[in-house]
Amino acid sequence: MNLLSFQSSLVQVLLLNLVTITLVASLSEGTALSRGRNRNGTAVEPRGGGGRRGGRGRGNNGNKSSGDERNGERPRRHRHSDLSMWIDEKQVKMFSGYPMLIHIITDGYVLPYLLDPDFEKHLPVIPAEVGFVNFTWRAGDKKYFYNFDRLQSFNEEVLLPPIVSVDTRGRIPRRPKVFSVFLPCSGKSSGIASFTVGLLIETRKGKPLAGTPMRLRLRKECSVRGPDPECDKKCANGGYCNKDRVCRCADGYMGNNCQTALCYPQCMNGGVCTAPGVCSCPPGYIGLHCEGGKFR
Repeated sequence: MNLLSFQSSLVQVLLLNLVTITLVASLSEGTALSRGRNRNGTAVEPRGGGGRRGGRGRGNNGNKSSGDERNGERPRRHRHSDLSMWIDEKQVKMFSGYPMLIHIITDGYVLPYLLDPDFEKHLPVIPAEVGFVNFTWRAGDKKYFYNFDRLQSFNEEVLLPPIVSVDTRGRIPRRPKVFSVFLPCSGKSSGIASFTVGLLIETRKGKPLAGTPMRLRLRKECSVRGPDPECDKKCANGGYCNKDRVCRCADGYMGNNCQTALCYPQCMNGGVCTAPGVCSCPPGYIGLHCEGGKFR
């Protein structure tokens, strides 16, 4: 990527991040207003109020209590976290050069900019050496079920249909968990191909989440290996030289000479990524990512 195209991608990503922050702030502001005011803009007190605004006063014993408690009702629980989905900073940096979060769903809302038909034009092309995109999602305290109803490449001469690392149907995990969308190049032709990942999300009652099914559309570059044995020698781990004599790395590797393996999430507690998705743990630690506690 030359300097001009990199700067262009960086500006696009910064603009996208600004849009994301603005939208999330708008959602938060709208929620706060809906809780504190009625349609006429007049401030209202929560149910069970009385005494102090906000429904808090003092009970018969002189201690602070909520309005619900004074009316013999159980106090309302605080609002819990809801469904979220995002692409993390390290993953975005792999194909944009700039670390940032790309939010897809926040607190149960599909962000509106994803519905823009020109959304893919605001994102940089996923480079040839990156063969997958990691997403993180969590359901929070509610139950949500998913269905990847569309995994499509718009040019199968360049890019085969995407493959997900989880079942195409199932339940979204309660806690944050990473899944991958693999992007296999066909090996027939070089070029840039668009692809779509379609995702339907439903509540436990079978009601679709507003904004789904989503059609997340991105672009991926693929390069066909060209014969250059002398140049290929400098490219490690199955990498090869392209027509510009630059190493193109096999899936799971990156670096000028494809010498660095990729592990997502990254190895913890001093572990070393020795192969794609494989962590070598220091003495006393275990687990796929060396996340297990130290033992004797």
